Amino acid sequence: MEVVLANGDLVRTGMGALPNAKTWQQFKYGYGPYVDGIFTQSNYGVVTKLGIWLYPEPEAYLVGRVSVPKRDDVTPLVDMLSYLANSEVAQGPLYLSSPLYAPGMPDPVLATIRSKSGGGTVADLEAYAQQKGGFWSTDLPIYGAREVVAAKWQVAQRKLREIPGAIVEKIRSYEFPLSVAELAKMENPVEIGVPSLTIFTATWAATMGKGHLFIAPVVPMNGPAVIESMDVIRGSMEEIGFRDYAVVPAATLHERCFIILVIFATFKEPERNQKVREALRRMAQVTAEHGWGEYRAHTAFMSDIADSYSFNNHALRRLHETIKDALDPNGILSPGKAGIWPKNARSAARKV
Repeated sequence: MEVVLANGDLVRTGMGALPNAKTWQQFKYGYGPYVDGIFTQSNYGVVTKLGIWLYPEPEAYLVGRVSVPKRDDVTPLVDMLSYLANSEVAQGPLYLSSPLYAPGMPDPVLATIRSKSGGGTVADLEAYAQQKGGFWSTDLPIYGAREVVAAKWQVAQRKLREIPGAIVEKIRSYEFPLSVAELAKMENPVEIGVPSLTIFTATWAATMGKGHLFIAPVVPMNGPAVIESMDVIRGSMEEIGFRDYAVVPAATLHERCFIILVIFATFKEPERNQKVREALRRMAQVTAEHGWGEYRAHTAFMSDIADSYSFNNHALRRLHETIKDALDPNGILSPGKAGIWPKNARSAARKV
């Protein structure tokens, strides 16, 4: 990285600190403490240069899909997905989906089941899900050399079919380079590394309202954690009678854990948006109580999220503030980012 500090000092991290360095972007760590991390999600400096490692264009790309029929099948499914991802058979993010948590207007049939005591029996929910193609499903992206993709797909099919009742099928595949016409037909070209804003106009929140907020608790990568988090999220929103939200049950946006995406639609009406904010704060509180921390937050909720990281009387926040005071004593860079306030605004911020 190249970073401008609050005092105007220009710093290059890692090998970049060596004049005329030939391996600045090839060797990440350099000499001494690795400091790049303190300039991510922080307000300690302005990053002016950043090295990014790119993957070579693959020869082929394939997406397979696995679906399982029962609620508790999520445990062997997640165990197998974890194996495939950590073995680098499946590549890229894996999104766990279910018709029970599909975005959009509630299905009247599902709403009737959910209105029963306890939110409906497992048997009722499984019968409903079976009519929709299965209780849980996941798409598996695989890319690389043609022969490697074919071999990995064979491994994925063999392993996933060890789950009783699992249906495994190939959804789509491409060979590169794609033509302009082929690229234009893709619903979401981001999955193959082509930038696009399509996803922002196609989301549930975009169709329901004028924008969205979301929180993303991090949960363990195992089946029981998925079921528990879904029950807790739905229950906490039912307690306050809030309906304008959708859930992506689990996504492997980071290795060895799941991110639960809870999306809140926003609207033109201020009073309606106030209820959205209250619901989001409630959701953040409940997930933190269950040990599922957020890994990022919208600006208006940064201090709320930072407050939940309270081990040893907020020892982490004190460390963040110590670094802030050393690097930016006057608090000129993004005060309040990630809940990190400069000394001259700290007391007032705590009272808000």
